[in-house]
Amino acid sequence: MSIKSFSDGVDQLNNAVLNRLSYGIAWAMLTFEKDSNEPWKLHLRDNQPCYGEMRKYKTSHGDLCTQPEDRRPTDLHHPFPLGTPMAVGVRWGVAGEHAKEMAKTIFNPILSPWKVGFKKPEILMKGDVLAGISFYDTAFDPTVFVHALKFFRQTALYNPHCYSSFRSYGLEPLEAMLAGNVITSYLPNNFFRPYYSAGMFTPRFSVRRWKDKNPLDLTGGTFRKRFDYNRKQLNFIFHDEADGIDLHRSIVKLTGADKIVPTNVFRDAVKEVLS
Repeated sequence: MSIKSFSDGVDQLNNAVLNRLSYGIAWAMLTFEKDSNEPWKLHLRDNQPCYGEMRKYKTSHGDLCTQPEDRRPTDLHHPFPLGTPMAVGVRWGVAGEHAKEMAKTIFNPILSPWKVGFKKPEILMKGDVLAGISFYDTAFDPTVFVHALKFFRQTALYNPHCYSSFRSYGLEPLEAMLAGNVITSYLPNNFFRPYYSAGMFTPRFSVRRWKDKNPLDLTGGTFRKRFDYNRKQLNFIFHDEADGIDLHRSIVKLTGADKIVPTNVFRDAVKEVLS
């Protein structure tokens, strides 16, 4: 189906997120290529192993790649397309109030620690299901963008029980998400061990950068200008050698790692570490 304008492309983008893309990691991107016979194009990326196709690589794009030292994963199939990225939509397909609250928190353009990593977000619902999210301005830092997407996915899809529990015990949404990400990765003897999280931060996590919404610029440009996100240092966006702390060791020190950790004890430790 041909696309006549940006608004027409956005409609088709949102339709893809709502109805065409599958569950799992899936996304769509609207591009504009000025000298093409069909300048507006919608690119669908379904059943992806990761977000790796949201960028260029040295092996596929040569000197156009802005992060040439990052290796291209062998399970990627589509090269990053030509043209200017104008809008992006990401498919989620997850139900539950916890997922909506997390999405509204992570992708809040004013309050989010990742605010430099997205612009003009719109959360897309299909009935009671959080179908996904679209972004109508791509002048953002793509490294922070991909980190936010991964953090949401790992927290909302893999740790909803942790999140719901900590919210019920009085942690704020950002605190609860951070706690859920930490507890299942690094505390071996706790009530939430069955739930998976890969951990999204380095052992020099800066609470100051987190609170100030000031992640490191590890990209050097915007997604709109076709800068590539930094795969190798993705988890370094809140890293700081000067004032960074090991979140996991700091929390363990307050709770005691050699015993079962009650939720209220862990909650208080999280609040103290993030204070």
